[in-house]
Amino acid sequence: SDTVTLLDVRKQTGVEFESALDGLDTRTDAGRMVMTVMASVAEFEINRKRERRESADVQRKQRGEWPSATRGYGWADNRRSKLVPAERRLVQRMAKQVIAGRTLASIARELNEEGHPTSTGSVWVGRGISKLLLRASNAGFIEETVTVDGKSKARIATDGNGQPIKGTWTPLLDEDTYYAVRNILTREDRVMTRGGQRRYLLTGLMECGKCGAFMGGMKMRTTRYVYRCSGAGCYLTRPVAPVDELVTEAVLERLQAPEFVEVIETPVDVKLLRELNEMEAVLRERMSGLGRDLADGLPIDVIKTATKQIETRLADIETQRTRMMQGSPFAGLVGRDATERWGRLSIEQQKQVVKALIRIVVLPAGAGPKFDPTRIQILPK
Repeated sequence: SDTVTLLDVRKQTGVEFESALDGLDTRTDAGRMVMTVMASVAEFEINRKRERRESADVQRKQRGEWPSATRGYGWADNRRSKLVPAERRLVQRMAKQVIAGRTLASIARELNEEGHPTSTGSVWVGRGISKLLLRASNAGFIEETVTVDGKSKARIATDGNGQPIKGTWTPLLDEDTYYAVRNILTREDRVMTRGGQRRYLLTGLMECGKCGAFMGGMKMRTTRYVYRCSGAGCYLTRPVAPVDELVTEAVLERLQAPEFVEVIETPVDVKLLRELNEMEAVLRERMSGLGRDLADGLPIDVIKTATKQIETRLADIETQRTRMMQGSPFAGLVGRDATERWGRLSIEQQKQVVKALIRIVVLPAGAGPKFDPTRIQILPK
């Protein structure tokens, strides 16, 4: 309150106050006593309001209700009693794009270009999308705020047995997708290029045409990403974005070549294969985040159970995919739909395809433009 603030200022600066309305004067003993009592009453009211609010939040959590007075994106009201289907589809799309390796900035730009506003009518920004996708309520969980190292941190609320508390509302995402997205967005090594692909696609796959050493991705200055030769005393570099684009185009061209399709393609259920690949990526991200869940206080028994369940599901996926692939590492990837399927692969899967299909040699630059695609040799294997 104002009274508490004034007394704090007086204590820090030694400045005295006199009230023109009620005649209180902190220069007198009586004035200081009355002001102190007024401050104590004001502080009591503040604490009582906070306690009532926290108690109400606890009761809502126990009933499985969302403890918030604001509408969350994807729901029509603050009680999460009714979905907004269009917003739910956008949240699901954003989650899939993050798992596929898209940058938050590129997702925000796409949403703004399509004319989709936020819940407050504002434009999307990367930080806002991250905050939205990290909400535990997306997967139907109740959240609570805890203090860690002096900082407030939101986490999934748990009951007396250490089990996550589920809300009564309809979730926007399934649990596996939510955990996968959370693990990606909170991972310390999450760094992507502005083009939307997680860097670096060609690290260890390109040879320096000057000294023969392999080239790896790195960041130079503030926003420049390059592939640089790892050889001692060799400083050959090439910008990441145009090289990735050139190599990807060459890979897709080969995957769609009729002669390649005839040799490689096998009769597979493309839709099922895509679903299996997506589910595997989600499960592996969920698995990688279990260690963080343990650090956040999730009981070890819960972690062990979750690990066993994920391992079983991954084994089932691998069994199904092995039967479908029929011995070919490119089954389901070649043909006219190769571009779409390529975009759904993880960066690791893309690297394996590049490694199996082509050899890349970067020649020293000659006179002319800064980036010369003719100085990138792409040789089929």
